[in-house]
Amino acid sequence: MKRFGFLIFAVIGFSLVIASCKSTGVENRPLWTDASTIAQVFSPEEYVTGIGRAVTADVAVNLADGNLAAYFSREIISVTSAQTNIVSSDTGHGDESLLRDVTVVSESVLSGVEHTNPWFDKKEKVWYVCSYLNRKEAWEHFEPVINQDKNNFYSFIESAEKEEDPFKRIAYLNEAKTAGQNYEKSILFSEILYQKGSAAYSSDRKMLASLDEKISTVVKNIAMNVVLTKGTDERYKGILESIVSDNGFTVSSVKNSYDIIVSVDNKKQKFTDTVVANPEIKIEIKNPSFTFFTWTKTMDRVTGFTEAENLLDTKITRAVEKALRNEFGPAMKNVIR
Repeated sequence: MKRFGFLIFAVIGFSLVIASCKSTGVENRPLWTDASTIAQVFSPEEYVTGIGRAVTADVAVNLADGNLAAYFSREIISVTSAQTNIVSSDTGHGDESLLRDVTVVSESVLSGVEHTNPWFDKKEKVWYVCSYLNRKEAWEHFEPVINQDKNNFYSFIESAEKEEDPFKRIAYLNEAKTAGQNYEKSILFSEILYQKGSAAYSSDRKMLASLDEKISTVVKNIAMNVVLTKGTDERYKGILESIVSDNGFTVSSVKNSYDIIVSVDNKKQKFTDTVVANPEIKIEIKNPSFTFFTWTKTMDRVTGFTEAENLLDTKITRAVEKALRNEFGPAMKNVIR
């Protein structure tokens, strides 16, 4: 009888302990609900994660997805701060543009995001959800994208190497620069997503960085000969040769050089007491095979008295010189951009 009474007492005591535990609200909180412990569940080397916390489970899922995507933005800011050659940050607009572009790139892998089951914190009365992305699996979806960007970039490099005409070669290299901008963004994203997979592409940064030097080398090997048509003032030749040199070209009349054909027609009309001029400038850059570039300019009307025609000619010459420096010079610069 005593033994039976002791058993009854023990059962009642155990029940009280269980009830006491329940009343204190002791719960097994998932490790993934806190940034300080999430790595114990989702290793950062293997996963990208985002934690969402909200009064409803659906909102918590959306916030978790947003925080996961924000990981890439944070990493991009960190990289661009350390590598200022990637984007100009003088005004901050460059960083914003790069963030937008790489976010678009990242959309191709974010479809693989998975979620934990929502967990409700009874004390806080909020739901927690963790979004997680397996880096290796995401890389398998992204690698075809970066491969396409790489192939597109190198297709222009290969075309440039095969092209004999220097201006066409420059055009291909400029196309490579444009394609290279997209490729570099893909490289940046791949390095953030999965470094092990990105290594084979990161090495192409040297080629991307060499394009300006390649273009400069081609430009230096282009010889240009300034040729004035009949009636064009000789004073313009010096200005044009200076523009040629300032743009990195060589001034020379060697074989296979490009001719810069310059024509300035004052188009004077003489009346009884006055002279009216509507000057026109025409410049062509050409070789024996084709005309590569044409630039024309119709000047503002210039008037003067017949007895002071020399003064009118001086006004025309100064206006033409100004147009050559301020308008043709920048236009010629765009030939190699």
